[in-house]
Amino acid sequence: MLRILLIEAQSNWFTKGGPRLLEPDFDIIIPPIGLIYIATYLKDKLKNNIQVKIIDLVADFLKSPNLEIGLEDILKEYNPDIVGIRGVNIFSEQFHETTKIIKELNEDVVVVGGGPYITMDLQGASKDKAIDYFVIGEGEITFTELVERLLNNQSVSDVKGLAYRDNGKLIINEPRPFIEDLDCLPFPDYSLISVDKYSRFLNYGFNRRRQAIILSSRGCPYSCIYCHNMFGRKFRARSAENIFEEIKILYNDFGIKDLYFIDDNFNLDYQRAIELFDLIINNGVKINIYFPNALRGDIIDRYFIDKMVEAGVICLFYAIETASARLQKFIKKFIDLDKLAENIHYTCEKGIMVGPIIMVGFPTETEEEALQTIEYLKQFKKVAMPVFHSVKYHPNTEIYDLALRNGFKLEDVRLKYRETYYDISYAGTPSIPRSTFISLHLKFQQDILFSKERLLNAIEIQEKFLTKQEILDFYSILFRKVITDLELDVLRYVK
Repeated sequence: MLRILLIEAQSNWFTKGGPRLLEPDFDIIIPPIGLIYIATYLKDKLKNNIQVKIIDLVADFLKSPNLEIGLEDILKEYNPDIVGIRGVNIFSEQFHETTKIIKELNEDVVVVGGGPYITMDLQGASKDKAIDYFVIGEGEITFTELVERLLNNQSVSDVKGLAYRDNGKLIINEPRPFIEDLDCLPFPDYSLISVDKYSRFLNYGFNRRRQAIILSSRGCPYSCIYCHNMFGRKFRARSAENIFEEIKILYNDFGIKDLYFIDDNFNLDYQRAIELFDLIINNGVKINIYFPNALRGDIIDRYFIDKMVEAGVICLFYAIETASARLQKFIKKFIDLDKLAENIHYTCEKGIMVGPIIMVGFPTETEEEALQTIEYLKQFKKVAMPVFHSVKYHPNTEIYDLALRNGFKLEDVRLKYRETYYDISYAGTPSIPRSTFISLHLKFQQDILFSKERLLNAIEIQEKFLTKQEILDFYSILFRKVITDLELDVLRYVK
């Protein structure tokens, strides 16, 4: 039997750096759904030949004095043969620190890197000699085949989607085709983690509840220049019936009523979405549904909105990105801004928590175009969670190359993709200097985020779905300090 340890290599999103005004449990941490999928698939295919354990560098080491001590304790106790590490670009430092600790403790452990970081920046990540194998793209089948070959002492030279070293040379095998039939994948097994452990932290809905992450589709046919395209351009969707079966298991077996759909484009298939909503409605399943990754807001209508609210959607985000027609074309978003505005207004009228997302800092974007986007956002007086994102330029994306061709310095580009979308520590572009960018962010805060009219509307809506403490937690994240009284700590400071 091989003992396999899967690690979610990450750090704090909201509470890292600067003065510690919030405790780490105010951070947004969600169950590691990618690792749960892989672990479930491993167990399904290799049965009793393997033992799997999942850990999270934040959720599991919240009170550890440092990463090395926490990891060392688990490695000594579990004594894994294989360690798989999932990473994203902004946490690459934690990713490589983890591989170093593992190899220094036991150089015989097989270390496998995977996740968006490896797929997007294989050449950069492969400089880490502590990593033995690299899983590129979807990991379920590739990682399982790798484990099977190691279990049987067989060659990995024909394992698709795998990279490895041979005499110091990086060998990249043939790409693995994307999984076409997602219904064939076993449902993620939540018994592999502690559901209660993740409810200690804030989640995508800014509350602390038993939660589950649902990935109902993979891939997106749009060509937005900032997308890392992890799952390909072809939209592959689970059936409504398959998704509903997973919801029933989560609801009945784990007591989970708050579900977060994190698809790249959940509503691309209009009819599939309606079928899922109808299954939930007609079977009387009372759940809370969230769409934190944003819906495409110009391809739905009032009937769709009515259905999703009836099915239990209480919180969703709409991706605006930019209100500039020129930039919509430049970034290949091509969204119908008039239709989107109509649907945002109507969704707000349904009395649920709506979060429109704008992005500032595209290559060639001017201050006037950024102001145009902020002005577009000002019309929505009943949105509960307006979001200002600073554009990031991830390796192997079209926007990364466009940034370099439009006057960005390489170091500036690299710094930007190491921060979260909410962070503006390295804000500023050749066409929008840092001082101007900060002024734009301040204008967003003054005119929209801290507008008293909008805040009063938002609080009224939030009170329908969140407890008093959950609302205080949400505004603690917003203000980056502990809020104990909305009137004294929030409303008295806004106009």
